[in-house]
Amino acid sequence: MSTAKLQAVTAALTVCVVAFAYLAASTLLDERTPTERGMIAALAPLAERTSDQIGAVVLGSSLSHSALLGHQELSTALSEAAGRKVVAANLSVDGAVIGTYERVLEDIWAADPDILVVEVDLFFLPEVRFPDRSFRTQLTRWFERTEPERYELRPCRERQEESDLARTARRIEDWSMQEERLRQMQAFLEVATTNIEMVVWLSPPRSKEVTESVMGHDLEIRADVLDAAADFGLVPPFESEPLPLDDYCDFSHLRQEAAAHYLAQWALSLQPLLASS
Repeated sequence: MSTAKLQAVTAALTVCVVAFAYLAASTLLDERTPTERGMIAALAPLAERTSDQIGAVVLGSSLSHSALLGHQELSTALSEAAGRKVVAANLSVDGAVIGTYERVLEDIWAADPDILVVEVDLFFLPEVRFPDRSFRTQLTRWFERTEPERYELRPCRERQEESDLARTARRIEDWSMQEERLRQMQAFLEVATTNIEMVVWLSPPRSKEVTESVMGHDLEIRADVLDAAADFGLVPPFESEPLPLDDYCDFSHLRQEAAAHYLAQWALSLQPLLASS
């Protein structure tokens, strides 16, 4: 092999090694989970929207994930209500509390949404254990999956036995507003209302069977959150009519067909806000 060809091959190999090392280092040093990277990817269309388009972001738990469906369905429903293009991202995830979004808040503010929708339950649902962000876990995650988690609608499991209702009720009966969570809520809302012009409460409906089994405790604790945040002037949540149990795949999460109907009603309730955006 000639000297020139050897030099070319060496240079190409060097570029490949440097590129691989950069990719590995950037992935290992990125402490964000695949879910967090999925949120950032979902925000990209908002950041790239044109000046005549409205941007909306939803933060919530699995209740909002099922009730407001995916990015496209959410965008379509809001666009039809607004009479112009709305680019929306439903960043709701299973088991989320407000702390779930801590590491992507700057990315949300940078996307500059016109409307931020926040599920009430994020401020009193039990905390979940944060994922292991150790170097070993980062290395394992890099080899197993480097792609961000996709926000795809998944059918929820059927749970309509009496034992499941009792289990759900016991969990709800233990809910309470803690002083630490109140401070966390106030800190979040101070930043959110500074960065976003319109912040809207979201309160997806649970089944009447759940509410009755806990003697309205789920509604009471939601009301406590709204009262504690009254000074921030958030748009109150849309209150839908009680939905039949057949609309739920368990006792709390809406089936996709029922969710589509709820989403259309919810989007129409935001029509005045969308018109002024």
